[in-house]
Amino acid sequence: MHWTLRIGIVAMGLLLGQSAHAQLRWDKTDQEATLGIRDDGVLRDFTFQNIGQKPVTILSVQSSCDCTVGKLDKKTFAPGEKGALHVHFTVRGQPGEQEKNIVVKTDAASDALHWLTFRVIVPPLATLAPDRPVWTVGQSAAEKTVTITFAPGTNVTITDVKASSNLFEVILREVKKGAAYQLRVKPRSTANAASASVRLETNFPPEAPRVLLVPVEIAP
Repeated sequence: MHWTLRIGIVAMGLLLGQSAHAQLRWDKTDQEATLGIRDDGVLRDFTFQNIGQKPVTILSVQSSCDCTVGKLDKKTFAPGEKGALHVHFTVRGQPGEQEKNIVVKTDAASDALHWLTFRVIVPPLATLAPDRPVWTVGQSAAEKTVTITFAPGTNVTITDVKASSNLFEVILREVKKGAAYQLRVKPRSTANAASASVRLETNFPPEAPRVLLVPVEIAP
């Protein structure tokens, strides 16, 4: 038998073998979503089909963050049957692009683990200037001010402010109702390096109020 024909037969056999063993085929393993400023979450369906010759059961669904939850309408799917994993992302306060990984485990003899990726872009609720007050060791422990400006049309109230370390004193002042604040931060001492964050709780959106975190640091 000619060597090229042998290679073709072997390759076809490998492909057929993979098709027989691979049971779940996903239409998309990566999805993206961009939220609006008032959105507190987003739902996407990861659809799939059992292309194997035996029923397949999904044993578990795990995500890289508790802000992302995957749910199924059922767990066992017959050959040829289609299904969907409903993945819901909940905003927990941090803006920017968030990448969450979901691992689906099945009872298939091979190809039992399936990796899915959900990327969500969360628009910033506010801008901070500066976004990170920094002192250096030995520098004067002078007060620094962070200006907090909320996105237009949001009408946000900061309901609570607290530093994660008592090494920093914080004072909050409203500049423009529902639109802007000034956060004054002062270290009690700059004798040693330290870092912390100031937690600002808001009332927006009412269904799932966001939290702003302002990092502060005394650099070496």
